[in-house]
Amino acid sequence: MSQGAKGLPKSEQLNIEAFSKLFTHTANSYKYLFFLALLNILKQRNFDSTPIALQDLMVEMLVIAWQAYYPHRLSFGNKDMIAGRFDVFAEVGSNLSGEELRKAISSKMLITTKDLKKFTPYRLIRPFFELELKGVKSGEANQNIAVLSCDRFQDKKPLYSINDQDETISLHPEWIEYLKTNYDAICQWGFAAWLEYMQKCNSIDNLAKKLAFL
Repeated sequence: MSQGAKGLPKSEQLNIEAFSKLFTHTANSYKYLFFLALLNILKQRNFDSTPIALQDLMVEMLVIAWQAYYPHRLSFGNKDMIAGRFDVFAEVGSNLSGEELRKAISSKMLITTKDLKKFTPYRLIRPFFELELKGVKSGEANQNIAVLSCDRFQDKKPLYSINDQDETISLHPEWIEYLKTNYDAICQWGFAAWLEYMQKCNSIDNLAKKLAFL
């Protein structure tokens, strides 16, 4: 079991090893922000099982990123385009509350999140299907992952399935229960991973406080 898995609450029913590899092969902040956004939305919805629109996840990603970017102008990495999404948010202030900030960003998103949805939702859950995806070309990976997430939902138990037509994800009920039961520990694990990534992009004191998310 990987070092990442050792820091996670155990489960006899779920593939914690695959879960621990959510952030492998990461070249930008998108996976971290997507995962933290997912945790936020789950809590906001009291961990219900209704599908989550990818657009809602994109809004939440930008909310989390904005709180780091706007007051501190942190770098998200040379290959990261998050900061470029904020050009249209010039009048969004740092003094807005969480819900006000979500509404402000949502109203100004236009087509700024198209690229964010292109890969991240698929590549995040790739570790659950490593054997099935062996030898699959990069350009075909998204479609394969979407199909596998639905067809193997019951036996492989990925974190979520992807509905490309509706542009939604549906979390596996056992993962919902796992995340609800271990919410604080999972938040700390996800935030620690994001902090480690951001420390590579920024030489600044008290970085953890500057990355606090809603």
